[in-house]
Amino acid sequence: MKTSTEGYQQCYNAQAVVDGESQLVVGTAVTAGASDQGRLAAMLDVVDGVLGETPGQVLADAGYCGEAELAEMEARGIDGYVALGREGKAAAETDAESCPAIRRFSLRGLEKVRGEWDLVCLALNVRRLHVLLAA
Repeated sequence: MKTSTEGYQQCYNAQAVVDGESQLVVGTAVTAGASDQGRLAAMLDVVDGVLGETPGQVLADAGYCGEAELAEMEARGIDGYVALGREGKAAAETDAESCPAIRRFSLRGLEKVRGEWDLVCLALNVRRLHVLLAA
């Protein structure tokens, strides 16, 4: 990916799908592309594969906002709530621990980074399950 100050770097774009009720990560993906654009349908397929059903509602950040993504949600009968821009970002943040922001991965290579991301999300789920079971 081209970064603004350092030229091209080996970078990855990690996505996570989080269940709104339990706050558990139910799907993950990693790409070498800088943008989330065009990834929403693939993430919906991941959720369908894991849970066996398509979600009724989807909340997504502005990176997923595009005509194709909105049309895909409509075709699947999903109520989509997709940010149109970056305004109001602070108000939209709810549970930061459910959506981790990793600045650097320890490993290199797309498959290794996918494995690392899955482990990070697994650790988050174990932590979240501990909280859920204690309640």
